[in-house]
Amino acid sequence: MDFEEFMKKVVESLEENCKEGEEIRVHETQKNNDIIMHGLNKIREDQCMSANVYLEEMYEEYKEGTPLIVILMKIEDIFDHDNVARREDFENIKDFEKVKENIVYKLINYEKNEKNLETIPHRRFENLAIAYYIKADAIIEDATITISNKILEYWNRTEEDLYEAAKENSPIKNEYDYFEMNGLNVLTNKKKQHGAATILYKDVLKNIRDELDKDIYILPSSIHEVLLFPVDEFSDEEARTLREVVRDVNRKEVSEEDFLSDEIYYYDENADLVRLVEID
Repeated sequence: MDFEEFMKKVVESLEENCKEGEEIRVHETQKNNDIIMHGLNKIREDQCMSANVYLEEMYEEYKEGTPLIVILMKIEDIFDHDNVARREDFENIKDFEKVKENIVYKLINYEKNEKNLETIPHRRFENLAIAYYIKADAIIEDATITISNKILEYWNRTEEDLYEAAKENSPIKNEYDYFEMNGLNVLTNKKKQHGAATILYKDVLKNIRDELDKDIYILPSSIHEVLLFPVDEFSDEEARTLREVVRDVNRKEVSEEDFLSDEIYYYDENADLVRLVEID
C-alpha cells in the first residue's frame, strides 16, 4: 500500500467511527526546511483545535510492520486523550499581551527555508534565521504555534517586539542544558526541542568558555542541539576538519527536517557573539 492509499484508508476508517459533531480533516503543513507533511485532526463542535497526527510518521510505522488496525487504535487514543483546546483558550492567542510571555525563538537554516520565511517574521543570523513560536501547553500539551506574518499584523506588532519577548522568555521557557556525552560537549535545552537556539542565550557561551578556559567551535548537530568543541586556539586547518565532520554526519545521520547547517561557528569572546567560520 503506497502513502496515498494509506492516507485514504485511515481517513475513511476514522470517519466511520466519528460521532455526531465530529469531523476528520487532513491538511498540508510546511515543516522545517520547507518539508511538506500531512496533518490529521479530529475537530469537535466545542473545539477549534485538536491534536495533530502526522500521517507520514504513521505510514513509517505501517511499513515497519505495524498492522493498520493498531495504527488506527493509536490515532484514536491520541484524539481521545487530547487535552482539548476550548474556544476560550484559543481566543487568548489573538491577544498579544496574553501570549507575550510564551513567545520563544528557534534557529533554522535560511537558504532551505526561503519559501517559508516569506510568510513568517524572522531575522537573519549568519547563514541561519531566528524564527518565533508560541509555547501553547495550556491549549494542547507540548503544542507550539508558529507566528506568521498574518498573526503579527493582527497583533499590530513588529518583529523587534517578538525578538525582545523571545530573548527574555526563551531561557526561562526552554531552559538550557549543557552536558558531556561520549566525550562530546552538548548544548541544548531541557526538552531537547529546538535546542540549537540556546547559543543565543545571554552569557551561556561566555560562562562555558570561562569554565573550559578555551576557545569554542560550535558544531550544528541539528536544530535541536549543538556540540561545543574546545580548542587552545582557532585554526583554519582544524576548522576545515570539523566542517567536514559536520557535513558527513548531516549526510549520514541527520534527518532532512532536523538539518540546521553544513557550516561551523565560533564564539567570539571579545564581541560576545557567535560568528560563522569563513574558510575556503
